[in-house]
Amino acid sequence: HAGYGDHEVMIVELSGMRIVSRASMPETFVGLCFNSTGEKLFASGAGNEVVHQFQFNDGYLSEPRELRVADIKERQVPAGLAVSYDDKTLYAACPWGNSVCVMPLDAPDQKKLLHLGANSYPYSALPEPSGKRLYVSLWGKSSVAVLNLETGKVDSTWPTQSHPTEMLLTKDQRTLFVAC
Repeated sequence: HAGYGDHEVMIVELSGMRIVSRASMPETFVGLCFNSTGEKLFASGAGNEVVHQFQFNDGYLSEPRELRVADIKERQVPAGLAVSYDDKTLYAACPWGNSVCVMPLDAPDQKKLLHLGANSYPYSALPEPSGKRLYVSLWGKSSVAVLNLETGKVDSTWPTQSHPTEMLLTKDQRTLFVAC
């Protein structure tokens, strides 16, 4: 929940439609993902400039940890989140900062903010399995940026309809679907 009510992550058992666990947070925003094993859950901390990390086991969230994306005065506002296929790196699209935070999970203080240009408003991030590129939907530019993770530069930009949001890469990595 990231709206007018309490900000929280809620785990619901679908078979019985019962709430298994909840984790309240001072502030959240779009951005929720698991690592590849499903053992860690990450949630945007929005204007508090953090990503919340939880251990996840049998439907329960535990061991909360805050991963600082930026100083609170910088106004990056982490939004769409993704974890690399090897579970070593967290990516956070930061619309207010026009950037993407690339954070090594074993050394979060070594994070980098990669700037994508004024008024780009990055909304979500999607790593490719090789770990060489990151696709970033750009609300403000009606496009997807192809970010080279080795150089930290945009290799190309693909036009979309207005306000691209979520993305899906096919298994063969030949097609990228973008919701607008």
